[in-house]
Amino acid sequence: MLKVYNCIATAHDLWLVGLAAIVCVLASYAAINLLRHARGSLAHMRGIWLAVSAISTGFGIWATHFIAMLAFSPGIPSGYNIKLTFLSLVAAVALTPVGWQ
Repeated sequence: MLKVYNCIATAHDLWLVGLAAIVCVLASYAAINLLRHARGSLAHMRGIWLAVSAISTGFGIWATHFIAMLAFSPGIPSGYNIKLTFLSLVAAVALTPVGWQ
């Protein structure tokens, strides 16, 4: 347990961790509201609401994770591959609606 606490306290920027938590809460709130609209909408609009919800939720998941990754400082130089970073965003958006089925 002390290893986990030590990692969070010394290897993370706590301001960015807090920002990631705020983004997570806001994205969750948006996802719930958009899914509520989808549930109460007519059949022809339901797909649109689900698509909008998938996009916003996927972006929220990705942004939370990316901000949290930026908060971590392993003590060695590190960087991000823009193509893989974009691919992770696409994966988050594409796989989010799978969890709703």
